[in-house]
Amino acid sequence: AKGLNASLFAFLFGSILTVDERSLLLIAALAVGVLAALAFLYRRLLSVTLLEESARASGLPVLALNVLLAVLAALTIASAMRAVGLLLVAALMVLPVLAATRFAWSVRSTLLMAMGFGVASSLLGLAVSYQANTAPGGTIVLVAVGFLMLGWVLPPLGWRREARPLPGGPDEHRPGEPSRS
Repeated sequence: AKGLNASLFAFLFGSILTVDERSLLLIAALAVGVLAALAFLYRRLLSVTLLEESARASGLPVLALNVLLAVLAALTIASAMRAVGLLLVAALMVLPVLAATRFAWSVRSTLLMAMGFGVASSLLGLAVSYQANTAPGGTIVLVAVGFLMLGWVLPPLGWRREARPLPGGPDEHRPGEPSRS
């Protein structure tokens, strides 16, 4: 029973400070592969994610792209989970995105800001953990929560644009139709 508790603890929390060079290289290689796939298929994956019926109507292989997206997410989680634990992976997949949505003006800016918040949370969390002699995983999550709280406290910044209606959406005025206002 003691071995089960230890392995469960390692599974949930991992240990970012004990990542060996081989694991780091594997994580880096998978990260490069996932980022390359996202960069290459960005528009298609975005279309399938946001407007699946439109993507299907335009001839995109929706099922294949959905499976690919699931595989990319699984690779990301599986590669990082052993090193940093499931809880930290889950937190870093959610908290930076939530923080970024408060400041971003598009899907692309949300994606880039979320990556920035994730990297900043990791680096700041490790630095604070080192200085305060605390658990690195928990400190990283607390820093990520801090970014999220900053997004809630600060008013949306000046560069945030108002949402524009989608083409063909219910708010778009079509020529030849009477105005709805």
